[in-house]
Amino acid sequence: MLRRRRPRRQPPVPDDLGVSVIAIDVDDDGRAPDERAAALEQAWRELRAIVAEAVIWQDAADEVLAAISRREPLAELAPRGGPLVRRFCALRARLPESDDLELRSITDVLGPVLDHHALMLSSSLDMLAVDWRSERLVEELERIKGLGAPAHRLERIHSRLAASTYAGGVESGEQLSTTETTAEQVEPL
Repeated sequence: MLRRRRPRRQPPVPDDLGVSVIAIDVDDDGRAPDERAAALEQAWRELRAIVAEAVIWQDAADEVLAAISRREPLAELAPRGGPLVRRFCALRARLPESDDLELRSITDVLGPVLDHHALMLSSSLDMLAVDWRSERLVEELERIKGLGAPAHRLERIHSRLAASTYAGGVESGEQLSTTETTAEQVEPL
């Protein structure tokens, strides 16, 4: 009734198939090179605007987090913090998508930074709402010192984009890292 099946044997693959690897670049977006260049330039302009706005909101978020750390009343902080959370989420949604590797390397770092900022504010406000339940929550709230390494990362991106001589953005060869950094590591990008 129940029998074990015999495995099927695959014919061995010869070591040399007599072929070489060919790379094919398919350009199927249907736009002329001028249109693609204009779209890429527009994406870089959008990215610069998003980063500049994020730096401004980041300063406001640091102020709210400092007030949360001081355990100021939630009734005063929620109307300031809630719109900031929504703003960071909206900036994340507006990040341009592109096939340009340099632009993508920046948006790959910037997206998680904006998500972090929104989550940090939201979580901190949530903890402030229930800080009466636990002394441990109070201790954690008092330890909040701002947005941390992701804030430094955003500032580095902003300074590199602002100082960039390349029309598109970051100079060739510069790398952006998604790993955590300390204050001493902020200078190199």
